[in-house]
Amino acid sequence: MDIDRINLLRILDLLSPTLTGKDIAKATEGFHITPDYIEACNNSTLVRIPFKSDMPDCILPKDFLEILTRLPGEKVNIEINENELVFKSGRVSGKIKLLQLDYPVIELPTEGWKDFPDKLEIADAMHECKSVMFKGIYIDADTISATDSYQAIIKTIKTGIEEGIILDEKLVQLADRFAEIKQFKIIGDDVFLKTEHEDILAGKCYPKTGNNSVSYLYEWVRLVKQIMEKVKKSCKEIPIPESLKESLAKHDLIQSNMKSRSRVVKVKLDKTKMTLESVGNKVSELKEQFTIDSDLECSFQIPPKELEQALAIGGKVFYSETNHCLYIKNGDVEYLTNCSK
Repeated sequence: MDIDRINLLRILDLLSPTLTGKDIAKATEGFHITPDYIEACNNSTLVRIPFKSDMPDCILPKDFLEILTRLPGEKVNIEINENELVFKSGRVSGKIKLLQLDYPVIELPTEGWKDFPDKLEIADAMHECKSVMFKGIYIDADTISATDSYQAIIKTIKTGIEEGIILDEKLVQLADRFAEIKQFKIIGDDVFLKTEHEDILAGKCYPKTGNNSVSYLYEWVRLVKQIMEKVKKSCKEIPIPESLKESLAKHDLIQSNMKSRSRVVKVKLDKTKMTLESVGNKVSELKEQFTIDSDLECSFQIPPKELEQALAIGGKVFYSETNHCLYIKNGDVEYLTNCSK
């Protein structure tokens, strides 16, 4: 049978993250193909993508993705011959052994799905929070947020999820590769996400009411929100020179011989002057000055990459000397990061 090679390649590529890393399960270490869909799963996540074909139920080894990448034609002819898959595309042909696994039958919910109020906003919020998440992202009725030991992002948005949950980081990373997520369903500690193309992703979530290994994160998020409210009352706006992002990239580069959290720039504001200076690198140093319009006199230290990513959020930038925090607000997105003196 002839199959669209590009479409099959796209699907297997989307599924492939579930077949890498420490979560791989022996019973599900290949691509499971049925006449209606292709799926892949591990110990923590599952992805199922609709795919209509005449192929019988079989399991392809993950190496077939690399083979499919190298084939020349837009179409690939595939035939199942006993325990082998025989393929031909253009002048290239070959065969690969199918996996003989007792693949588990995984029943997914067919009803009771709930709509996200704005699927595009949900996707954007998850993407923004992904950069600072530790263990996962927190979702409640009005916000999506993430925090690690240094930074936090909070986006105000109606989610449709009334009870607070934390989406496992592995599921968040997977979801970021897909089209907008339009629906969700929560069953116990499992959450199911459905995209606008009817792809289904499943993974772990940690309900606020449950007793789980990340329950402390709920308290962490609550404290971060309290700190953010205090910072907003004591912070002052910092004017950002247009070339600052470019300079931060240079400072990060010259400190590339150091560990990421050890790479630090000192930012000093002296009313009409901003000074940016690399700190702690004995091999090379860089010091730059910018003219600004401000009445602020303060200084703080922060990793250059962290500040560069924070500025990418856009909006206005503020600094709280009382709390030693940098605060950014752009519409309904708020960002907070800890700075050192």
